[in-house]
Amino acid sequence: MNWKGLIKEISPVWNFKVILVIFLWAGSVGRAEHRDRSLCPANFHGNCKCDLDRETNYYIVNCTDTNLDNANILEYMPVDTEVLIFTGNNVLDLPLYIFGRDAKYDKLKIVDLSNNKIQTIKDRTFHGVDNVEKLILNDNDLYLNGKDNQPKMFRHFLNLEELHLRNTFTKKFIWSDHYMENLEKIFMQSRLINLRILNLEKNEINSIPNRNFFCDLPSLRELRLSDNHLTEFNINIKCLPHLNILDLSHNYISYLNNETLTELELYPQLKINLSENPFRCDCNMIDFFQWISTTEANLISKDLYYCKDGFPPQNIGRPLSNLTTNDLLCRFFAHDFYTDLKAIYIILTLIIIAMVALVITIIVYKNKRFVYDVAHRMSINIRRKFQYDSLDKVEETEMEV
Repeated sequence: MNWKGLIKEISPVWNFKVILVIFLWAGSVGRAEHRDRSLCPANFHGNCKCDLDRETNYYIVNCTDTNLDNANILEYMPVDTEVLIFTGNNVLDLPLYIFGRDAKYDKLKIVDLSNNKIQTIKDRTFHGVDNVEKLILNDNDLYLNGKDNQPKMFRHFLNLEELHLRNTFTKKFIWSDHYMENLEKIFMQSRLINLRILNLEKNEINSIPNRNFFCDLPSLRELRLSDNHLTEFNINIKCLPHLNILDLSHNYISYLNNETLTELELYPQLKINLSENPFRCDCNMIDFFQWISTTEANLISKDLYYCKDGFPPQNIGRPLSNLTTNDLLCRFFAHDFYTDLKAIYIILTLIIIAMVALVITIIVYKNKRFVYDVAHRMSINIRRKFQYDSLDKVEETEMEV
């Protein structure tokens, strides 16, 4: 038998089978690894999904709407995690060392803890997050008052570039001025020197505590303050040399003062959004109106600026783009006149009463002997009258008996 010829005929078949087996084995190993990566640790008890996202190629841990009342499971988060989405839960207090004391999440880039009803974050809550670039804390109920104020809560985010705090702070019995003062301390002590985007939308902010409020964020490029209660904007932009987007839309701004306009004019690259503010179109906004018409700053949606109030009343509802300086007049309403007149009458009445009281006091003092004698005689007469009344009642009682 020709063994050599037989082997030659069989070899190609066996070679193909061997190659096929190796290919199938490699594929099965790859699928096994993918299955292992797609599963969360046992400590998660099936509450989350851990998988490699095909679109972004990020390894994501997703714990959305799981009704968890604590965040303890995050201590067991896979070290390869690049994006953490932990939202829609009921976690009032974030624990110390939320990711464990010794864990280092070098690949972790995005942390989303929005909509969890979070009230407190401690100084040592975050650890091992040196490389996180984006932190989202939107739609929580964070307290920054008293013992709940932790000024170093963000100190471990050494490379943080985006901080999203939209509708983050509690509105219960606390004025925005209070938590804004404590927020400034957080910026000072957390050393967020790489922060590029800060979102403070929808926090009912009435005012910025001081001009240097944002100066501890020297790399800031986008400052979003829309949907608040600001009536003016007066900050030191000189300490924010990289700022190119300023969103002040949906506030209560009537117009910007001259000091602010002068400072904004120094930054023509700045994109400013002032839309949906209640502009008051009267003579007080002439400087602001002229600035809008001539500035080199990029005013977003400038054609959509409308007069919410103004004088004459015909200005109300008109777009600023259809006005001229001749349309901006000083108001003087009869109602204002009568209100001022009423106030004057009240003040004059109080002055007259005070003067009369003073005159009476002086007269009484100068005639104090006479006044004393009259008062003394009146008191004697009153006592006698009471004595007579008492005797009459006694006699009546004796007669009845």
